Amino acid sequence: IYMVIVVIMLIMMLLLVNRIVSKRISSPILKLDASVRAYEAGEKPDIYIGGSYEIRHLGKSVQHSYEEIERLMKEIVKAINAFILLNYRYIILKTGKLTQLYANI
Repeated sequence: IYMVIVVIMLIMMLLLVNRIVSKRISSPILKLDASVRAYEAGEKPDIYIGGSYEIRHLGKSVQHSYEEIERLMKEIVKAINAFILLNYRYIILKTGKLTQLYANI
């Protein structure tokens, strides 16, 4: 009967250790996932960078990607605005009408 109790205690300890280890592994992944989902929803959270080396590396890569996307979007907006300004200048030069510039803004 003592052997059965020892086996049951060992199984319980293994289950406890398994739970602790799995929580420790999955927690950083869940935090990173939550910060990415918040970003996708339009928020600007800090991307979670923690946990094991692999999760930290993934978080840094995601953060860098988002920063690069924002930088490129700003460049696109700047280029579009410059193009629009050139078009308005062209209209003014061709028509000689300054009022058309203000009417279309």
